[in-house]
Amino acid sequence: MQAPAAPPLCIEESQRRNSQPPSRPNPEELNLNLWATPEKSVFSELQRSALEAANNSYAPYSRCPSGITLATKTGESFSGYYMESAAYNPGLPPLQAAIVAFVCDGGGDYDEIETAILVETKDAAVQQAPTVHLALEKIAPSCRLHVYEVSAGSKF
Repeated sequence: MQAPAAPPLCIEESQRRNSQPPSRPNPEELNLNLWATPEKSVFSELQRSALEAANNSYAPYSRCPSGITLATKTGESFSGYYMESAAYNPGLPPLQAAIVAFVCDGGGDYDEIETAILVETKDAAVQQAPTVHLALEKIAPSCRLHVYEVSAGSKF
């Protein structure tokens, strides 16, 4: 039996509080189309990439899709998304998937990772942000984490 298709996700501001708080866009900038101005185009592209990764998640059991895009100091980006296993555990979290892409595609040293954009489902049972924050703190301490929550069922 196939799991039902997950609805597309729509990006929203995160209300999560971490020791390294994610940056907060102005409320009027929450629509991705408004982010696509020339001075914001790089950040917008990273957000779109993370949102696309979240929409590519395979999470039929938890229904908690998430995606992340890592950007390096040289302007390269690497994405990963959450993948659940039929055995339920362990799944592959989005950061680990992005790190695999980073290593396999010659991303360089971990300290080259400058920005991380995480998109995950609002109020999900499986939250990625705390683990992503801890992992990045160890492997890329200067990386700035931006977390955005999404609502399932909204059209983008």
